Amino acid sequence: MRITSYCLLNDKRLDLNGQVREFEPLPPGKRLAGLYRELGFNYPKFFKMDKLSKLAFTGMELLMKDNGAKYGEDDIAMLFYNADSSLDTDIRHLETLQKGHSPSPAIFVYTLPNIAMGEIAIRRKWYGENLFILATDFDLAGWLADAALLLENGKARAVAGGWVNAMGNDYDLRFFFAEEKSGMRSYDPEKLKEKWT
Repeated sequence: MRITSYCLLNDKRLDLNGQVREFEPLPPGKRLAGLYRELGFNYPKFFKMDKLSKLAFTGMELLMKDNGAKYGEDDIAMLFYNADSSLDTDIRHLETLQKGHSPSPAIFVYTLPNIAMGEIAIRRKWYGENLFILATDFDLAGWLADAALLLENGKARAVAGGWVNAMGNDYDLRFFFAEEKSGMRSYDPEKLKEKWT
């Protein structure tokens, strides 16, 4: 199995397969909406999403820009990790309740972290395996081991995902596309880890 594409995104930079862009820190809403417009995405539902879903959606759009065309709708599994689950949205939901307002369905729908995966699956028409795991930090070797299990057991032909976390003004995305094919461009996991440590 090889990592054939990657996308690293936080409030300071975007690294897409070695092409790095530095930018002035902005709150997640402004940064992600700006990237959405700049990259010419066409998915109006984006603006209704919570920060976690916007971050995951943006990362997956970037990651899959040149990938996935050769795969069927059940061939790509999604495997995500994060530390804060949907806590950022949960806090907004609680604040609505504490103010005595009726719960907003627009907020409540995002009080599960796997909704981010659902947004991507709807957009891409993916019906493959998906798993969202909570962890204190991201371990790329662990992600690769879990991805390998999906491939070895015939659950997928490729795996997309990695780490996606959004809390307050902090956000961090480290997405990877892993395939079994040989003879393709690939990235060394140890060198990728150096990019964010």
